[in-house]
Amino acid sequence: MKQTEKIDGYQFTVLVALFIMGSTILVLPSALAEYAKQDAWLAGVIAISCSLLLVYLYLKLHELYPQLMFVDMIKSILGTWLGTFLAIVYFLFSILLTSMVLRDTSDFLQTQMMPETPMYALQILLLAAVIVALLYGIETMARGAEIFFPIVVLVVIAPVLLTANNIDFSHLKPFLGNGPRQVVDGSLLMLSIPFLELVLFLPLLPVVNKTKKKRTYFIAGVLVGGLIIFTIAMVTLLTIGANLSAALNFPSFFAAKKIRLGDFLQRIEAVIAVQWIITSFVKIAILMYISLFLFKQLANLQRYHIFVVPMSFIVLALSHAIPVNTGSIREFAGETWIPVSLFLGLFVPLLLYIVGLIRKKARA
Repeated sequence: MKQTEKIDGYQFTVLVALFIMGSTILVLPSALAEYAKQDAWLAGVIAISCSLLLVYLYLKLHELYPQLMFVDMIKSILGTWLGTFLAIVYFLFSILLTSMVLRDTSDFLQTQMMPETPMYALQILLLAAVIVALLYGIETMARGAEIFFPIVVLVVIAPVLLTANNIDFSHLKPFLGNGPRQVVDGSLLMLSIPFLELVLFLPLLPVVNKTKKKRTYFIAGVLVGGLIIFTIAMVTLLTIGANLSAALNFPSFFAAKKIRLGDFLQRIEAVIAVQWIITSFVKIAILMYISLFLFKQLANLQRYHIFVVPMSFIVLALSHAIPVNTGSIREFAGETWIPVSLFLGLFVPLLLYIVGLIRKKARA
């Protein structure tokens, strides 16, 4: 199937970075502090380092059949029936992840900013904006993300500088006070949210204009996005400590409320919240596009636009099936999401690469 929409390398970098930031900025600091406590910084360093190996694996897999779309590539490696089944699994994975990000974002909006507004109303507003973006296509989405990206980065950097007076490095002690197991658990958590989710960018790689620098652009996006979420998680930890970070649903937002520069500058958390909403919106839009893109390939369709609204209703319905309390969400992340992400984000791509490499050499 021929793909007509194209984006350039820098736009791909921006999409990757914003995808990584997404709702991760909201949920990661609390979960990471819960798992790794004061050693969250070490877990973050390990996770980001491993994410670069993941990107290398994804790129090597793509380079086996760079001319094929994702579904066609899987079918070529595993055969029609097994390849189709696996493509459907990735489609469902993308839909579920979209619903989770929508739920995280709307939960933040309702509990922290608009408590009297029904959650479904906030979700419908978000999805309406996403629908408009999807109808315009990936090229327009990428150009919009390219415009907002510098603003988002600036809004991230400014609060980090303004919290310098509130930072307390004693929050990092004792080093490995809870043993290495918690660091490993924290690393797996951060690897699964959001780095293993980047496997869903495999369908987008053929959309990037033909260039030998795909590897550079992908890695740059991962590093920028990864360092930003790592910085926010660490500043939150250094500002309010591991115990309070783990106890709060959105500790980074709580830490932002502590920012003040005399009587001149205070209560800037609303500005920061807008930036978080933008990154979450971009992530939802990317995931919806990937879901529709996979569906289009599976159904052998020329256009996906007619399915944008129906799929939005599916995402909306699924978002209300997600656990509502923080304890249930963390239990789901530890017992279900991490294993699923490892399977679909690491083991399956590795298997596809090995089998694809063997088949390609056999055909040669």
